[in-house]
Amino acid sequence: MATTINQVEFPKVFIAGPSGYIADVDSTGHLLTTGGSGGSSVIDGVTVSGTPSVGQVLTATSPTAADWATPSAGGGSELTANWRFARSALTTCLTASVTGPVTINFPTAFADNYYTVQVSAVCNEAPMTSTVVAQPVIVCLMELQAAGAGVTVWIENADSGTHYVTVNVMARHD
Repeated sequence: MATTINQVEFPKVFIAGPSGYIADVDSTGHLLTTGGSGGSSVIDGVTVSGTPSVGQVLTATSPTAADWATPSAGGGSELTANWRFARSALTTCLTASVTGPVTINFPTAFADNYYTVQVSAVCNEAPMTSTVVAQPVIVCLMELQAAGAGVTVWIENADSGTHYVTVNVMARHD
């Protein structure tokens, strides 16, 4: 009996360990185990029980057992733990002037001020119209708020017309 993967034929492999469990490799190369009681499987000495649902992850319940569980809120994923995204309300920037301070708070503050920030100003007019000729506005100054709460920015309008700007902030805790 053989399995074909990418037009290459591999013999079907069955392994019986000292515990009597039978291991198998599926057609994509994933290790499968069968046997045991109560619908559980053993992978590298860890008994896995339960049936997964969409969104669940395998969670260790002891050094030798695991079950399927729904991750708790704030489980510490890289995105929720270390990144913050925020946007200002529409801000009016008058001709040839600096507008600010514009305060942008993060939805959830960082624990401290050890983070790196990328700030951008976006004109909310159509590009290359009579009111927007090039890159009329820039963020000319940015400072961190206390206790990781967000940023404060000042926006420079070097153009001869008034512009309506949204400031976008992306920050990653270091």
